Amino acid sequence: MKNVSLFFPWRNEFNLNIKEMDLQHRELVRIISDLQQAVRDGEGKERLGEILGNLLSYTDKHFAAEEKLMKKYAYPGYNEHKSKHIKMRAKVHSLIHDYKGGKVTMTFSVLTFLQDWLSKHIMGTDKKYAIYLNEKGIS
Repeated sequence: MKNVSLFFPWRNEFNLNIKEMDLQHRELVRIISDLQQAVRDGEGKERLGEILGNLLSYTDKHFAAEEKLMKKYAYPGYNEHKSKHIKMRAKVHSLIHDYKGGKVTMTFSVLTFLQDWLSKHIMGTDKKYAIYLNEKGIS
């Protein structure tokens, strides 16, 4: 049977053309790849705690940086964007709670959440603030 790669690669359309945010978003891709590799190696359950810890640290750092940037340049969609961050932080905390509660099938839930985050949040919500900031000369 052919070995099919599970990895979710970085694609150029994920770029916001804001260096700091693009670098941070690549970190999210790395977290997704770490989890996919762990699943592929049969270690998803064993490594999930470490990966969720990395995700929590990433979330705190990344959302704070995005919110600071949006606030600094008076992005008009700041409040709406921040409310989405609050919901995503809550989801990360919920995943950690479920992990600590022993849910064994959640590895795939985490993968789905992360892939949706990358493809929907970055490609939708983040692109909106990026256009605004790029028009102000921020890159």
